[in-house]
Amino acid sequence: MDVSPRQIFYREAEFDTAWRRPTGSRWGKRVGNPDDAVWAAANFLAGALLRDGFRLFKNGGSPLLERRTLRLVEEIVLKPAPDARRRGHPAVAVQLHLSHTGLRGVRERYWRPSSRAPQVVASGDLGQLDIPPGWVLWNLTPRQETLEEMVEWVERLALPWFETFHRPTTLRRALDERMVPLVSLETSLELMLTEFGQVEAALFLERHLTPETELREAVRNEVRRIIAAQTPMGFGDDTAHNLAVIAACFRLMPKA
Repeated sequence: MDVSPRQIFYREAEFDTAWRRPTGSRWGKRVGNPDDAVWAAANFLAGALLRDGFRLFKNGGSPLLERRTLRLVEEIVLKPAPDARRRGHPAVAVQLHLSHTGLRGVRERYWRPSSRAPQVVASGDLGQLDIPPGWVLWNLTPRQETLEEMVEWVERLALPWFETFHRPTTLRRALDERMVPLVSLETSLELMLTEFGQVEAALFLERHLTPETELREAVRNEVRRIIAAQTPMGFGDDTAHNLAVIAACFRLMPKA
């Protein structure tokens, strides 16, 4: 049975269904050890990215390609699907993770406990960087074009995304234009503080809140409440609260 090198899903729920179990009962007779296929793919990708400074490691059983540049830690993880041994061919997701060691110095002001402030900038599926964004399941068939296509996607999407964070001028413009996939508004504000300081961060926040009347008022009200209570607290699921926590700690909205 012919298997496509990749399947693209534009709804996360559909990806999750395919991730947990293959469509249909089987994708043909299982070929070899699925772990071997996953590591063969990782070695192929590592060879292609060697010139870009990535090195292959083992991360809890999953292949991890890592590059460290100044304060950035860039990772590409091949995560095997949970039912790899039931599939005719194993499948993996290509996940990206980016950390910035400088973020800890910002986040420890409001993280509880401060010693556990994370350094994570963003993480997500490689397909989230495509247009339109999606989730991709890579079927590791014996065909060479499967691995070649994975390399092409990483070089076309992941490497430019990582490189954005290497160039301050590019990063500032991209953050200001909200053109950095996988990076939330609050993380963008934290990066502005980390890379460019409080003045630039305050200007960034003002520019993004000015046209958003409802969000602006919600952030202002939350800043007032936090300052009055003198308890900045940590992050939650609410963007207005998270922005207010940062703004209150660094006095980014003096007129709030």
